[in-house]
Amino acid sequence: MMQEESVQSIEPSELKEDDLILDVRTNQEHNELSLNRPHWHIPMDELNIKNFIKNYHLSEKTPLNILCRTGHRSLKVAEKFKQEGFFNVKTIAGGILKAKEQGLSLLEHPSWSLRRKFEFSAGALIFIGTLLSLFVSKTFYLIPLSVGFILMTKSITGKCFFENIIKLFFKDGL
Repeated sequence: MMQEESVQSIEPSELKEDDLILDVRTNQEHNELSLNRPHWHIPMDELNIKNFIKNYHLSEKTPLNILCRTGHRSLKVAEKFKQEGFFNVKTIAGGILKAKEQGLSLLEHPSWSLRRKFEFSAGALIFIGTLLSLFVSKTFYLIPLSVGFILMTKSITGKCFFENIIKLFFKDGL
């Protein structure tokens, strides 16, 4: 079969019941929102395309539709499939967000992002530290002062040890 120049796409609403779908979003993204239909889920950074083709006996007769959040990652993955010699691959245009917009049946389990957990934890520490410094002991002012310092250093350096602590406490989400 001759290699095609560009990757084709399909609208989410055009998917048929028996179409093959590979979701390449992260585990967290998939856990929060996924298609309510049979599909494979392998995060893009864990996907071994040669093994996938071999293990699932993909055939050029049936297109493989790649899904991500907005369509950007699915395009990269589809191009890699073509590099491996599997050309009957399509991206799902607009990803899971467009699928939601078009009314496809989805499973939703929203959880807090790491950023939201970080903001909640920082706000709670500032609030509690301020109350404690007002009503218990002035030395508790060190709590909101420390949180302010952490937020400033994160904005300057882009790194924060506090996020690693949050990851330990909120492994399974809030």
